[in-house]
Amino acid sequence: MRYRPLGRDGRSISALMLAVGEEPKRESERTRMVYAALESGVNAFELRGEVIVETAASLTRALSAVPREALFIALRLAPDPRHQAKAFSREWVIHAVERTLQAGGLDRLDLLTLQLPGPGAFDDEARAAAAGAREADRIGLIGVAGDGQALDEAITTPELDVLVTGHNLRSGWPERNRLKAAGARNLVVIGEDSYPAATHTRRHDDGGGERRQGGGLFGLGRRSTALEQTGSYGFLGRVPGWAPAELCLSYALTEPALSSVIVEPADPKAMEGLAQAAERDLPAGVPAQIEMARFSAV
Repeated sequence: MRYRPLGRDGRSISALMLAVGEEPKRESERTRMVYAALESGVNAFELRGEVIVETAASLTRALSAVPREALFIALRLAPDPRHQAKAFSREWVIHAVERTLQAGGLDRLDLLTLQLPGPGAFDDEARAAAAGAREADRIGLIGVAGDGQALDEAITTPELDVLVTGHNLRSGWPERNRLKAAGARNLVVIGEDSYPAATHTRRHDDGGGERRQGGGLFGLGRRSTALEQTGSYGFLGRVPGWAPAELCLSYALTEPALSSVIVEPADPKAMEGLAQAAERDLPAGVPAQIEMARFSAV
């Protein structure tokens, strides 16, 4: 597994970060996934979902044999469902951080990422709550994820350390300009959604150009029809020795601004395939096909 610098503090993390949520539901299956990631050299993990207590506990049990200083553990926090007008109150943020730390037997999280529901969510209270947790050494870095407009707004705030943004073979100039803006502010950038949905219709408020079916706590539902089943990207399913998701991941990792890319494999075998893709260069001719597909897409 290749490792990349995490900002300018000299630390590095694996090129892949494993999302650990409530799927699969059985702890034994989640543990197998974590082991597959560890055996592939992954040292970065993001907790997410509605059952943070259970996932935090199972993750740390699976990682018990690995020195804590060798790991990067993040928490993706959804907005408070009880208060639509106040997505991230101090009470909501602090309670989530402390509950996760206690459940996982941890002293500190390396990253807290707030999943912004829209512009204005990273307000004074949200920033103060996250900054307070950082000052108390309960978290290391403050990050945000969300739609394009919310991210562009958050980039300008001084409290922000990390930008989590979709980056894939369908990303256009808005996404690329966002990476430049983050770099100008010396923000750490973590990619996600490297394997985008098939639809050519972009969500009006989404910087990643993808659509998913279903909701979920973070709006991270199941993907729609596979990308390689569309005309422009049909070649993704015809490259020998590569799965379409692996090609998409390898392409995303060609972006030097990304410190890591979050992956959500379906099973340990898929995790191993993605890890291998992170070590491989794209086959000859595929980058040109990707560019042609991007410009021919509606």
